[in-house]
Amino acid sequence: MLASFSVRTRIVVLTLIPVAGFVANGLTFTAGEGDVGRAFGTVTHSTALADASRDFKSAVASMRNRQRLQREP
Repeated sequence: MLASFSVRTRIVVLTLIPVAGFVANGLTFTAGEGDVGRAFGTVTHSTALADASRDFKSAVASMRNRQRLQREP
């Protein structure tokens, strides 16, 4: 089967194999980089949400304490 191809064709095919590998590796890296960026965005959003929740819980506790102090003689 290999004898039916010319030497030039075989060299071209052998040259294109690593090029295809590098292209596949680059596409995988780019896709992975996008996933990592989205993950960091999710963590940032989650941190902001946790901070807001903590602040809200603190404000509610403060309002409850004020309400208790106003009721006591």
